[in-house]
Amino acid sequence: MNREQLYFRKQSSGFTLIEIMLVVIIIAALAAMAVPRLV
Repeated sequence: MNREQLYFRKQSSGFTLIEIMLVVIIIAALAAMAVPRLV
């Protein structure tokens, strides 16, 4: 990580909106792949 990212991390408490959106997208992609196998 570069200095700008470290500085931004110190300012933000908890998760940023972008991080939450990335996690939701990853979970949705995994669920989309897993559901057809379960059905």
